[in-house]
Amino acid sequence: MSAEPRYYYVDAQNQAMGPIPFAELLALKTAGTIHDATLVVLEGASEWAAFSTLKPTGAVKAEATSRRTHAEQGPSSAGFRGETEPPWASHLSQKIDQLTAAMEKLVTALEKSRPPA
Repeated sequence: MSAEPRYYYVDAQNQAMGPIPFAELLALKTAGTIHDATLVVLEGASEWAAFSTLKPTGAVKAEATSRRTHAEQGPSSAGFRGETEPPWASHLSQKIDQLTAAMEKLVTALEKSRPPA
């Protein structure tokens, strides 16, 4: 196992990809493959976060060691491999559905309040 921390990220098809080193994440960001809002998780950790919240490489290595130690004490988060949808994706889908419904109601209300042309 490499001493360098590795990460999973969510691709455009909502699939977990990786693990890859932080330097490759930066290259994907530069290439436009991932964005600041792309969800990432440190290998062995369970909390997904936006790419933009990652700390610079030196701090990431120190944080990775503490997270890896914490993750080894609890259940593994790599269980989503082989599953059709990881738990966070289901939660995210529900939130998107709620947001979509709210936006549809807002658009309908705005259209009704618009004076006739």
